[in-house]
Order: sequence, then C-alpha cells, then structure tokens
Amino acid sequence: MNFLILTSQKQIQMDLITQPTFYEPSLDANNNYVDKVPQQSILANGVKCACNPRGTLFTNRQNMTSHFKSLCHQSWIENQNKNKQNHLTELLELRELVKQQTILIAERDQKIVRLERDVREKEIAIRALSGILHTNATGSYSGSGGEDVNLLDIDL
Repeated sequence: MNFLILTSQKQIQMDLITQPTFYEPSLDANNNYVDKVPQQSILANGVKCACNPRGTLFTNRQNMTSHFKSLCHQSWIENQNKNKQNHLTELLELRELVKQQTILIAERDQKIVRLERDVREKEIAIRALSGILHTNATGSYSGSGGEDVNLLDIDL
C-alpha cells in the first residue's frame, strides 16, 4: 500500500509496511490445539510459525498445509497440547507483569510532569531575580555584606 502526503512545498511518498502474523492454532471441541490454515488475506502478508526457529514465512495455503505435516510442527502442536496449564500460568503471570509495568510507567510519567513543572517555575524565578540583579549599573549585585549571591542557591 502506498500513501501520498502533500506538504506545502514537496510531495512525500510513504509505503505502508505490514508485519507478518504469527500462526495461532485453533482449539477443537476438546480444547486441544489443531491446525487450521489462516485466511488468504492473512497469508498474503505472510505467516510465521513459532515451531520454526528459522522464521520461514508462509504466504500460501499449499506451503502452510505442507508445513503442518512436518515433524517439527507436529511435535510443536503435541507439546502445546501437553503444556496447556503452563501456558495459562505464563499468560496470567505476564498479564500481572504488564499491569505492574503500566502502573510504574504512569507513576514515572506523573513524576516527570511534576519535575518539568518545577523546572519551569524555577526558570521563571531565576529570570525574575536576574532582572532585579541586572538593574545595578555594573551588572553585578553584592549582598549587604559584599558577598556574591548564587541564584541557584536561592530558596523560593
């Protein structure tokens, strides 16, 4: 698929790149994994099977059906059916991990917003104090005891 983007002075063409889909076996009436060839619209973008470490891309029904008959794939399906409980446990653990990570990200985002606001407030204060200090004709300010004042040490 191609998309055309027009800007004020030039034309940019962008190609939409689609990623291959990972094959997911179906479940039969007994909740066992069984092979089912994906629809042609899915195959058109390519399908990868998790049983194949080389990452072969299947793009048509015939290749996919042939792959299902391979010893590698048959062993993989058998292993999937033997380890259903392990997959469920892993899924639940990963969901919990995603939930925890989402909370951490939200907390970090809130902290970033607070710190950015603090920085903006301090920049405004520094500019205001700098303006006051620069009113002296020499461009420097000395405190009442003659000591220099570091603007970063001023607590607002």
